Amino acid sequence: MKDYLKILSVQEHSVIPKHVQISNAFLRAIENGTLIHGDVLPTAKALASALHISHKLVERIYAALKEQSIFIRIPRKTSYTVPAEFLRKEKLIVLLNTFSGPEKLIFDNFAHALTGRYIIDFHVYNNDYKSFQQIVTAALKAEYLKFIIIPSFGGNDDKGYAVINTIPKEKLVIVDQLDARIEGEFNAVYEDFEKDIYEGLKQLNEQLNKYSTIKLLYPDNCHYPLKIIDGFSKYCMDHAFEHSIFTCIDSEVIKQDVVYVCLAENDLILFVDKVLRTEFQIGTDIGVVSYHDTLVKKFIRKGITTISVDLRGMGNIAAEMVRSTEIKKTLVPCAVISRPSL
Repeated sequence: MKDYLKILSVQEHSVIPKHVQISNAFLRAIENGTLIHGDVLPTAKALASALHISHKLVERIYAALKEQSIFIRIPRKTSYTVPAEFLRKEKLIVLLNTFSGPEKLIFDNFAHALTGRYIIDFHVYNNDYKSFQQIVTAALKAEYLKFIIIPSFGGNDDKGYAVINTIPKEKLVIVDQLDARIEGEFNAVYEDFEKDIYEGLKQLNEQLNKYSTIKLLYPDNCHYPLKIIDGFSKYCMDHAFEHSIFTCIDSEVIKQDVVYVCLAENDLILFVDKVLRTEFQIGTDIGVVSYHDTLVKKFIRKGITTISVDLRGMGNIAAEMVRSTEIKKTLVPCAVISRPSL
């Protein structure tokens, strides 16, 4: 049997899910001839032990690749082999502006829906326009079926969207943020940030009325669109709330009778940590609301109220857009999850 540890590797600290790393490695090994028809793959138990991953994860990978006829089961055995004919898999490239909780939920569900169907190349460009440009320029010379992009360019939006406009529109899938500067007809699954925060806060009117002031944390490096500020300000003015925007947690003086809206998950954790060093209690003395619901927000201080679209559903819709020939734009509705932080 071949040394599969030379073919497969799992990077523990990679942002790419383990099942995607392993599926990609198998597909590339078949394409480049490292794995050929007749090679017997290790059992799920043996591979799990060698790679120090769970048995169930390997079983899931094998099942997905078998479903796509990439692996076939050897009769009367628990092992798999490579079929005599292998249909070359198309490649996808995913470009995420960052990889925090919301982006991870979107990508994990996107990748899970497509495991074994495509080779997925994954990049995080950290809201940096130049990095994004370099990745796209190189990718346009390769044979990618689709470009799946969450766009955010740290103040260089015009340049970033100009780069997006160099991508053939039939290959483009925009996720999360839709911008009018992207030309032509293309696939998009997105949220309406201005409307969502307005309507979300409106649904929380009863709880918010316990407080006199609402403050939005919007750091200088925030990757959320400015439309969120527009929706936030409009809600506060329409409902007669004192309100303001602050950019730095360290310099903010936490006060009683104020609701704090924290957009990014990391900022939320830092803010809650600061609150814990005061005499105030979250949910009674001050309120906290966050944007985009992730698992951690369910457990912070008995639960943080969130305004969120279905991030898992967004990933699944993006996956369906990859598989379909139809060009469409899908708006994902927003929902409020009320928890004790208000």
